[in-house]
Amino acid sequence: MKFKMNVPNTLTMIRIFCTPLMILMFLLPIPKGIGIFIALGIYVLACITDFLDGYIARKYNLITDFGKFMDQIADKFITTTAMILVLFAGATAGWIADWLAILMLLVVVLRDILISGIRMVAANKNFVIP
Repeated sequence: MKFKMNVPNTLTMIRIFCTPLMILMFLLPIPKGIGIFIALGIYVLACITDFLDGYIARKYNLITDFGKFMDQIADKFITTTAMILVLFAGATAGWIADWLAILMLLVVVLRDILISGIRMVAANKNFVIP
């Protein structure tokens, strides 16, 4: 699989590089919780790049095998990391936050399992769901 430099693939790679930056901002002891808000901003930026890379790739026919593969990897990196950070924050905030964090994590994991299952069933019927 060869990397073809185009805008959607670059946006996907930016999303991957946002993940360690989000972790760093979340964990740094920046006063008044500013680091957590910066981490949230990085996550929102990553979500915007996720929307844009798919939109641009489809609109301008810039879809590549690399992009199809790496987009899913980038999504998993940023989303799983965000959920773990929320779970980590919930563990320090009390039992209600714990349950909310666990519920959020379960929703994301179950969604991924459901989508993967639907894709597998569709693939068995020679129908590809991007």
